[in-house]
Amino acid sequence: MAAWDGFQTVLNNGMRYLVVAGVGKLMMFLGRILIAVGSTLAFYCLITFVTSIKANIIEPLYLLVIVFIISYAVGALFIGVYSLAVDTILACFIVDEMNQG
Repeated sequence: MAAWDGFQTVLNNGMRYLVVAGVGKLMMFLGRILIAVGSTLAFYCLITFVTSIKANIIEPLYLLVIVFIISYAVGALFIGVYSLAVDTILACFIVDEMNQG
């Protein structure tokens, strides 16, 4: 019965879910990119300005690509939790709005 109620809630408020999902996907993509770029930039500063590290690195581009890929994956994991929270808050808001009437 609860699954049917949840299905009807989503069906009756499809446009809200669609808008939140669209905006959420955009924000989450930007979040993943910002996390990856920020981590890569921090790593670049580390290997460029620390002389003991700089002396041991010949070609930093490969290292930067690896750091970007790993930090993008880690960012995707963290943003996935945020995505679930946004969906849950929207569902709670809609149920609360229905029960106030």
